[in-house]
Amino acid sequence: MLPLHKDTGWRLFARTVRARAYPRFVLHFREHWWMLFDVILPLVGLSAYVFVYRAISAPPELVGFVILGGAMSAYWMNVMWTMANQWFWEKETGNLPLYIMSPASLMAVLLGMACGGMFGATLRAASILLVGSFLFHVQYSISSLPLAAAAFVLALIALYGMGMMFASLFLLFSREGWHMVQLMQEPVFLLSGTYFPIRGFNTWVAGAASF
Repeated sequence: MLPLHKDTGWRLFARTVRARAYPRFVLHFREHWWMLFDVILPLVGLSAYVFVYRAISAPPELVGFVILGGAMSAYWMNVMWTMANQWFWEKETGNLPLYIMSPASLMAVLLGMACGGMFGATLRAASILLVGSFLFHVQYSISSLPLAAAAFVLALIALYGMGMMFASLFLLFSREGWHMVQLMQEPVFLLSGTYFPIRGFNTWVAGAASF
């Protein structure tokens, strides 16, 4: 009988990341209902903003901000509901003790969730961006693609790092953290420039939003 091999150190960390990311990769190829809930329904809400802007003869650039903001909000929703809130859900279903007793690092579990969630959020964001741009004839001008890609990657790293931090807060505050996210969801979209540029605010509000 061959001796049982156990991975340790960085090998265990890497295998944990791969194992935790795998279900979230596979989900998007086996379950296609996510297209309806994560692409079509958000586009309905974004369309309302587009029609309002067109009705008040707002600059056409605002339509681009709405579509781009709606696409990027897929990452924020993914971080809040399938990343930060994950430990709370695991505690509610009784799986959290299994993660804690496992020899694998909790950071590896969170990193695996981040990688899998990032993949799914990218599919949603790309779908919203492509469909929304096609429906409303939005064109984009990128002065430097490498710089835009670098800024995007750095923003994702910071965002999912924040999701790992929020995971402990959700575990600490339980349902109160959940309610707080629901309460702050729309103000975050409003103040982050999702629906229109921050420069549309006055100086004090724009400064606070930028901070």
